Amino acid sequence: MKKVLIIVLLFAAVWLWSDVNQVLDVIYQEDHAPLQESIWLILNGADLLDDSSSLDQGMTYISQQPWANKIQGETLTQGQLALLLSENYSIPQGFMYRLTGSPRYAYKDLVQLRVLESGKSKNSPVTGYELISSLGMVMRETEQKVEDQQ
Repeated sequence: MKKVLIIVLLFAAVWLWSDVNQVLDVIYQEDHAPLQESIWLILNGADLLDDSSSLDQGMTYISQQPWANKIQGETLTQGQLALLLSENYSIPQGFMYRLTGSPRYAYKDLVQLRVLESGKSKNSPVTGYELISSLGMVMRETEQKVEDQQ
């Protein structure tokens, strides 16, 4: 029920932004979430990019990060999703992830936090549904932490 509510709320917010709609259309048209569009959506959700930013600006932002070499390919993997969420949102990071910076441990941390599903490899491709569901959950938790601090 929570996942449905998150998705419904996310879609309501997305309806307000046409650029986001275009990116979501691309993400849902493919079997697996395309890397550039996924990065743009994640960074936009973290308020690191404007709604009017291009996909190239998202890739430029990523290329300037110390962990940029771990974000490569055409489609987003579970490990890359975990790394992007861990680095761009206030998610508690486990000891092994902080020690190694590995997408493997970022994935394990997010599985333990129940943001990502267990039983997959860090190299498994992410579907559009998994991306939107995970991003919605993280954004909701982040907003709740901000409200609790006020």
